[in-house]
Amino acid sequence: MKSQVKSYGNFGYYNDLSKVVPLGSPYIIMIDPSNRCNFKCTFCPTSDHDLLNTVQRPKGVMDYKLFKKIIDDIKEFDTKLKRLHLYKDGEPCLNRNLSDMVA
Repeated sequence: MKSQVKSYGNFGYYNDLSKVVPLGSPYIIMIDPSNRCNFKCTFCPTSDHDLLNTVQRPKGVMDYKLFKKIIDDIKEFDTKLKRLHLYKDGEPCLNRNLSDMVA
């Protein structure tokens, strides 16, 4: 069987998803340690408090116990993650537990 892994330039290699779905485990997970931000960028929805209120998105930092549960659950996947991102919408450094999360 021909390999499903293809070169993707400087980004390394990727799987041809049309040949490997459904996946037993995700390749990438994004965990947002904080969905708050200390900047007020006009182009970013995270700083638009009125918008966030209309979609009823809570603002805060992730509890370390929840983070630990997510990591423990990830360990149960059939295959290892290719990437784990500790950011999404907010500023991760606003979470005082970030160094423990990284460790």
